[in-house]
Parts: sequence; C-alpha cells; structure tokens
Amino acid sequence: MEIQEALRALDRLLDEAKIAILSNIALDGSPGLRWMSPALIRGREGFLYAVTSARFPKTAQLQKQPQVTWMVQDKALSEIISVRGSLKVITDPSLQALVQEAIGGKLQVFYKQGADPGDLVVLETRINQIEQFIPMKGEKNRATFDWGSHEHD
Repeated sequence: MEIQEALRALDRLLDEAKIAILSNIALDGSPGLRWMSPALIRGREGFLYAVTSARFPKTAQLQKQPQVTWMVQDKALSEIISVRGSLKVITDPSLQALVQEAIGGKLQVFYKQGADPGDLVVLETRINQIEQFIPMKGEKNRATFDWGSHEHD
C-alpha cells in the first residue's frame, strides 16, 4: 500500500468514526487504552494529532512511554486501521490552535471530564506504519514510513 493511499484511508475512516483507541504501555508495564478523537492535518503528512490536558495522568505516562498504537474502525467492522508510531506532547500555541480547529467539534467528552482549556496540550504521533485490515476479505495492507535518520522534532 502506498503511503498517500494509506493516509487517505486513515483520514476517511477517522472522519467516519470520529474516535479511535490509543494504546501504549503504562508506567507499571500494563497496557493502557483510551478513547480519543484524533485527526490528520493538511500540510503535516506523517503525523496524527489529538489533544488532552497537561494535568491528566496519561500525559506524563505518554511522555515516558512514547511508543503508541492507534486503532480506528468503521461501525460495521468491515475496515480496521492500526497506526503505530512515537508520540510527543507539544505545548506550542500555534499548533494547539491548528489541532483544535481540526478536532474542535469532537471534544465534548474531553470538556465534560473537567479539562481546563488553558491546560490543553497536543499529542503528536509520528506515524511509522499504517495497517489496513479488511476482515471479510482477509486482506491486510501496510504502508511503512521511512523517516531515515530524521529525529522526531
């Protein structure tokens, strides 16, 4: 699967599903899972974005354990996409505004949890691999991103 094709499939599925599951390894070594509302942003190919509060415990956990997997699926379970990558917590106000604009309407649950908009941080996942699974066809397609020696800035 070509990278651009994989990104288009991911974008389409995120637009339909509105939510995805973020997983990583917690500080105690156990798996951690949480529902989130991620988005791709034009002009920032190869990255997946979400927001959270700097005060939530998961933020510190993700900073210490940055390897993550995202999973998104359609309602019929006829397509499932997994995204593997490394996550970075970002506090840049211009990126926060850009991500909030992309995700804005999906953050009702976030604010109902008592999140303070002033504590907002961006979770930026640098995508290493996208895997698309079509269960009824038994079909798996993968796109692997070649970042070369570029660090996650």
